[in-house]
Amino acid sequence: MEIKIILKEIKNNIYQLIYIILIGLLLGTIFYLIPKNYYTTGSLYITRKADQNRIPYFKYDGYYAQQAAISFTETVIATLESTDIQGQTLNELGINPNTSNLKWLKRNVNIRKSSPQSVSITINGNNPDKTNIIYNTLLQNSVYNLENINKIYGDNFLSIKQIAEPVTTQYYYPLYICLGVGTSLSV
Repeated sequence: MEIKIILKEIKNNIYQLIYIILIGLLLGTIFYLIPKNYYTTGSLYITRKADQNRIPYFKYDGYYAQQAAISFTETVIATLESTDIQGQTLNELGINPNTSNLKWLKRNVNIRKSSPQSVSITINGNNPDKTNIIYNTLLQNSVYNLENINKIYGDNFLSIKQIAEPVTTQYYYPLYICLGVGTSLSV
């Protein structure tokens, strides 16, 4: 096709093109304004205090304390992801910890090791208050159970500290993606 023919077709259908583009921009703006999910994110720091009684005799206790904390980080992650702790969390929230609710919680909880001694927890949901409550309840259950286990069977010097208060944010798709999708849908 020659450019003259293409330009003639565009000129003949200019109002339809403008209409399609305006519909696309409207759809894109609607997609952009529809609220997306809320994310509550927080971090934990795992540490072990060096045994002060052994320091004068054993010079490497600080190194071994750090290595114990690094190893304990994997235990913290496994505890946060465990079905029994997540079921206990749902129970405390008044939600029946059946299979579908546990799957929902596992799907909406992201736990990852962000450094050798820190763990990042992200809760995804459609309500900012609910994500914050789930985060705090999951954290309290995990820390409580781990501290009790360490007191009875393990190492009393290991501890889990929350780095800062969790932050809740609302996620939106970028405006240019929404406008592009809206325009594509209108064509």
